[in-house]
Amino acid sequence: MKLPFNVEMPKKIWIISLFLPFAGFLLSCSVPAKDNDVASGLGATVAVSTQYDKDSLTVLLEIDSTIDISEAVVTFDIPQHIKIVDADGRGLFEDALHDPRGRLHTWSASSANGDVRGYLILEIEQPTDEMSIISLLNVELKITDKYTVSFDDVLPIQVGSEKTQDATTSTPTPTPTPASASVPPTTPSSSGGKIAFASYREGNYGIYVMNSDGSNQTRLTSDRLITGEPAWSPDSKKIAFVSYRDGDQEIYVMDADGGNQTQLTNNDCSDNGPVWSPDGSKIAFASRRKYDDGGIDEGIYIMNSDGSNQNRLTKYLGDNWGPAWSPNGQKIAFSSSRDNKYAIYVMNADGSNQVRLSDKARGDSQPSWSPNGSEIAFSSYRDGNWEIYIMNSDGTNQMRLTSNSGKNMHPDWSPDGKKIAFTWATRDEVWVMNADGSNQKKLADGKEPAWSPQ
Repeated sequence: MKLPFNVEMPKKIWIISLFLPFAGFLLSCSVPAKDNDVASGLGATVAVSTQYDKDSLTVLLEIDSTIDISEAVVTFDIPQHIKIVDADGRGLFEDALHDPRGRLHTWSASSANGDVRGYLILEIEQPTDEMSIISLLNVELKITDKYTVSFDDVLPIQVGSEKTQDATTSTPTPTPTPASASVPPTTPSSSGGKIAFASYREGNYGIYVMNSDGSNQTRLTSDRLITGEPAWSPDSKKIAFVSYRDGDQEIYVMDADGGNQTQLTNNDCSDNGPVWSPDGSKIAFASRRKYDDGGIDEGIYIMNSDGSNQNRLTKYLGDNWGPAWSPNGQKIAFSSSRDNKYAIYVMNADGSNQVRLSDKARGDSQPSWSPNGSEIAFSSYRDGNWEIYIMNSDGTNQMRLTSNSGKNMHPDWSPDGKKIAFTWATRDEVWVMNADGSNQKKLADGKEPAWSPQ
């Protein structure tokens, strides 16, 4: 079976991921926590993918942990009339031992170097005359000599008559409950426009663009240095972005097809987070530049869309970053660490009348205005994990939209206001959901989605 370690499954794929915080030990404590305690800030991911071929079904099990795994044991329940044609492993399962016991098939792996990732790939002869269920019964991860994390009754995989249906990604689940697999979920309906995003492919981060349903992914930048943070112009004809191609973070602009790439900022500071004014004449951004008196912090700047006339809007008020222009062009929302609170603020487009909208000291950031200007989506760590929230543009009615251990960031609205794209940062993936948080789906591998206005 010739599959690379960094396997990328085809688009016609059914992935059900369980995001499971696991029992372990608290790094801040000198003694281990109880076996059933949840370790703060730690997590493990168990993901299963299936790829249909003419005569066989490939099952890809992926395990990803934040700390070292010393041993892993995986057990599948496979009906006797289904034959395993081939098995292969990568990472943690490179030298896995196979122990078939009747219809149960167990793979046991030990890691000398504490691998935190692993793939187990099974090629199974697919039945053509009946529906069959392959169950991933148990995944047991040994973290230390004392602590073992066990996920029981993890996943049923339905094969057979459903093989001709297209499949997509399910909503991430925060608890270890069995996931039903009777009917693959449908692809979210398109909200129009295209989505630009950054993705680590071909050995580096670059800017890509895709249709709003995740299809037709095309790379726009070709340099081998880190490139990201795309932002569309109001007419969708240009994209501003950030690149390290001259040695530090600078802001560039290019045509929507990747042509005519032009540098806008040029200094020895970090310039980032570009966003266009609604009329397309200006770009707001964040930069960490020194004042004339030698002081330094990160501030919000504004410049003409050709890079000229760069002016600072915030000064000596802590670090300020992540500007977002209101649809009417009158206000700019942004993140700030002033007053020892990482919160969302809003100001007039000339920098006056700076007002705090959120009042949580746990990392409110990355604001994004809804197309009609009535709401602002943002990312926050207020509940102990990065999640996407929404609030009215005056800061009232703050509501959480996502609820999983996936570190959700970089929200961006669809042009019709019906959907929000966001980054699932722990897996470096672009997701989309309805504006009320429902129907969460994966679109692509990548981050920092930006929805085109047109």
